[in-house]
Amino acid sequence: MTTSMNIVEYLNEYQNKWEPINMQIINGEKTLHQTGSYMPTTKDFENETMKTLKNRQQSATSFDHIAIDTKQINHIDVDTYEYEFFVEDIKERLPYFLSARKKLPHAFVTFRDHIESLRTKSNLTDDIEVLSGMWSFCRLDAVVYNADKAIDPISNSFLKPKKDKFIENMANKHDAVSFDKLKFVVDNLEWKQFDDYECWFSIINAIVHTGAKNDYERKAELLCHEFSEQSTKYKARQLDKMISALNINASYTFGTLCYYLKECNPDKFKLLYPKPTSNFLNPKP
Repeated sequence: MTTSMNIVEYLNEYQNKWEPINMQIINGEKTLHQTGSYMPTTKDFENETMKTLKNRQQSATSFDHIAIDTKQINHIDVDTYEYEFFVEDIKERLPYFLSARKKLPHAFVTFRDHIESLRTKSNLTDDIEVLSGMWSFCRLDAVVYNADKAIDPISNSFLKPKKDKFIENMANKHDAVSFDKLKFVVDNLEWKQFDDYECWFSIINAIVHTGAKNDYERKAELLCHEFSEQSTKYKARQLDKMISALNINASYTFGTLCYYLKECNPDKFKLLYPKPTSNFLNPKP
């Protein structure tokens, strides 16, 4: 049984900045209006003092919505009805509230490494993004579910990466990848380094993507199970459901797996891609 809490109580408990906003939502379109003596802006949490924000909070019951600062505690903003397996995972392990318009989860989260941008697309789809400085908003009477769960940092691999030349080169180098080569890479990944949802998901996605691209989908699916069985969190039916619902994401490729292998097991990576030997002693005529 999960613990629920009013959004304002929850934010105050975590000393998360917020302020009332006068906002109307008509036919799905948001319109911001003068809110008492001030016109809210997305810079308020950066520019206004805590005293000013506290004073504004006194008038919260006069309005239906609040704006929430996402700089210290970030939000995963789900804006799609697809990826049900991911949404269900959020609802199981993270504190969240439902958005004002679509009633989709906004999950409270932090990341292991600081995020520079105000908002970042996820590696799943552009319709799931992370707010890390950009406003979030909800109804004043919103409920936070899983309010008792800790906001533990997750891996930055959840975020859509900037162009990585190594991964691009690996992906471009291998238009065709044999199953034996794929299995060699996966078998030599150090499981303990990837035993969190975000890293694990990127590996599963890359395995499935590689299998689909090289016409051995079923072998790739079985390899996903073989890799995942090493974790105490492994659930075969849940993994099957996730794979069947997976929209193959080209952000994860065989190059992604090679990158992970190079980082966690460089000796095995060298076996896969040995450096060319020098021809200095045997120059071509």
